[in-house]
Amino acid sequence: MESFLRKLVERHPEKGPEIIRLAGEDSDFLSVCEEICMAEKARGRWEQLPARAGEYEEILKDLHHEFWMHLQRSTE
Repeated sequence: MESFLRKLVERHPEKGPEIIRLAGEDSDFLSVCEEICMAEKARGRWEQLPARAGEYEEILKDLHHEFWMHLQRSTE
C-alpha cells in the first residue's frame, strides 16, 4: 500500500477498507488521496509564510471535500 494511502487509512480507520477498495477501483479517487498528502507536505514547508500556508489550507479543504464525496458516492 502506498504511504499516502496508509496515512489516510490511519487517519480514518473506520473507512480504511472503503479507502483501499476505492483507491484500487477509481484512479480519480487515488489521485485525490495522493494530492492530499502532497498538499499537506507543501503546507508544512510554507508554515513560516502564513499567506502561502493559507493557500494550501484552502487546497486541502477542497481536496478533503472531494475525498469524502468520492467515499459517499461509493457507498450509495
